[in-house]
Amino acid sequence: MPQGRVEKVKYGFAALARGDLEEMLTVVHPDIELLPLSGKLEGRTYHGHEGVREWDRGRHDTWDLEFTPSEYEELGDSVLVHGEVRSRGAASGVELDTQVSWLFGFRDGKIVRLEAFLDREEARAAATSVP
Repeated sequence: MPQGRVEKVKYGFAALARGDLEEMLTVVHPDIELLPLSGKLEGRTYHGHEGVREWDRGRHDTWDLEFTPSEYEELGDSVLVHGEVRSRGAASGVELDTQVSWLFGFRDGKIVRLEAFLDREEARAAATSVP
């Protein structure tokens, strides 16, 4: 099991890339609050491990997503990650490449909040406003 915050985030991304959601959840707090880009567009937040599973099932119905993190910054109790999401519509085949920032918050050594941002500076501002 990875020890540091950045290592836990990398571990989670690697497990998700392998399609091993249950392994990814080993670094996720049971009370996680997940705000993915799709959820933000829908005005929806996913809660807990079951919420993460629900998000994962839903995304496979509509999109094939490949997450490529490239920069990691530890900011106090948070980790800010910048990278890219490659998306392909399940029905349409439309492909999109999107620059994304992810803000990870921690409690009890596990990821308790994950929020995605399209704007890097907005993500950084959110990271600095976390108490």
